[in-house]
Amino acid sequence: MAETLQQTDAVVEIPVDRISPNPHQPRKTFDQVRLQELADSIREHGVQQAIVVRILDRDADTYELVMGERRLRACKLLEKATIPAVVREGMSDETSQELALIENLQRDDLAPIEEARSLLDLSELYGNDLKKVAERVSKSLPYIEGRIALLDLPEEVQVLIDQGKINLEQAKVILELEPDVQIEAANRVIRLNLTANELRGRMQHFLKKNG
Repeated sequence: MAETLQQTDAVVEIPVDRISPNPHQPRKTFDQVRLQELADSIREHGVQQAIVVRILDRDADTYELVMGERRLRACKLLEKATIPAVVREGMSDETSQELALIENLQRDDLAPIEEARSLLDLSELYGNDLKKVAERVSKSLPYIEGRIALLDLPEEVQVLIDQGKINLEQAKVILELEPDVQIEAANRVIRLNLTANELRGRMQHFLKKNG
């Protein structure tokens, strides 16, 4: 399934207003400050890496974005008429989703829960084969398992993680607790400024029993 771009792929300028969003785009929020910084860079230096699109309707000359959401948004901020793109023909929905997920996972500003959701979506594309996910994104299997496990936490706790109020070590301890006290534990971390070890000590009686 995996598809990679070859150096021989031709780059062409296509109209920005002919490109539809990728329905499989895993990223739901975009940092507007960083997006503006990218737009400023494009204004000064141009688009340094072409986006990737697939043909929607050849007769209507319309396309669907595969990779390059931030670059496309930045060009829209600049009201640019065209953007450099590699046009792929015959790309399946599955491959389009895979490439969008992998591009998202390569972002250095990806929030932990957003990363976890992207990894879970990618694993579903691979028939829940986490080893294949690990190989595809160049991460260890324990890393993949640990990130996806964050999705077992209550939504309130997930929000706190993405806000940076709960770090990953603290989240790991919260995962060890019985589900009915996980929100309380997260609140204690914030209210009392507890480390992961301090939280484990205070919540010892609520640790999940194995077996």
